Amino acid sequence: MPRNSFSVGRNPANVSSAAQPASRRPKPLLWAVILIAMAVWTLLAWLAYASTDPILAWLTATVSGVVENGQGVAEVLGGRPAGEAVRALDASGLVGQLLELVRIVAKPAIIALWGLGIAVLAALPVLASVVRRVVGRLR
Repeated sequence: MPRNSFSVGRNPANVSSAAQPASRRPKPLLWAVILIAMAVWTLLAWLAYASTDPILAWLTATVSGVVENGQGVAEVLGGRPAGEAVRALDASGLVGQLLELVRIVAKPAIIALWGLGIAVLAALPVLASVVRRVVGRLR
């Protein structure tokens, strides 16, 4: 019985290696770049997390000073009734509450954004592969 003269399998003998499909496994250089990007992203998130309290403390002191001076300016420019009206608004309490809300939300938001960024960076090779396939089909 005669044997077939063609090879069966993924890489036929008569097809050059340049025409073979590229490996689906991401390249080590790509992973090295992604790991460096993850390290930089982590450093930025850590700096933001560490600087949140000092920045908010500075902002609280600055805003409270502005509100107190604003009450004094209102009293000087508008007289005693204007100063009393500004004090009745109790803007310093409102600003303090707003800054405490920012303090409560800021650190968990930084952690959530860090996690989202790490997940996107880790999925980048897969996303790039999907985009390549979709663009290849559109051509």
